[in-house]
Amino acid sequence: MEDSGYSAPYVPFPTFETGLNKLAHLGGIPPRIDSTVFTQMGGAQVSQVISALKFFGLVNGDGIPDPALAELVLNRESRKKTIRALIKKHYPNISESDLATMSLGQLDSKLADKSYRVTGATKQKARSFLLKAAEFAEIPLSKLLKAKGPRGPRKTGAKRVATTNDKNSPPSGQRREPLNGQTSGDQRTVQLANGGTVTLLLDVSLLALKGKDREFVFELIDKLDAYETKP
Repeated sequence: MEDSGYSAPYVPFPTFETGLNKLAHLGGIPPRIDSTVFTQMGGAQVSQVISALKFFGLVNGDGIPDPALAELVLNRESRKKTIRALIKKHYPNISESDLATMSLGQLDSKLADKSYRVTGATKQKARSFLLKAAEFAEIPLSKLLKAKGPRGPRKTGAKRVATTNDKNSPPSGQRREPLNGQTSGDQRTVQLANGGTVTLLLDVSLLALKGKDREFVFELIDKLDAYETKP
């Protein structure tokens, strides 16, 4: 199976849709797709949307849009049809008949193909994107794929890197209480080239971040994106 060089989309599908609608609101496709064309969206969200566009071949490595991007963005009436075609083309080992009959475990096995470049928590998010995109495109899904329940084995004993806006860390073995009752709940795991993983767990309200704290957190997120999407 051909490797696009980019990770399978792991952005929440509604966020991907928001990105498309932001571009549609401009009335035309900018000559280069970068973070500056997505207004009022967080840095991590924009990075994931652009990564998804690159996986689908809608934007090249330099941010230059393919003509197919205009069709997806500006022609909303045919967007479902376009998304369906993108799924068929860029998930070649997952057919529509597979989606109509397979289980979650079987889908995970398909997404484990190295060409998708997703592992751990990122693979689960990639699976969620695919299922939501398929629903949007009105591709029939099996009852096993739509069933609610555990979405894969939980990892135990894994080390994690936590980013907070609080200098005080909780005692070992205790869980940090949400900050002002608001946390992002985002977790990102990146597979290292020579083995092992690095996990970033955000236990912080992204909207509350300011100044150096905001720059530091989004710099970490951008570095993970850059590492994972680098061929």
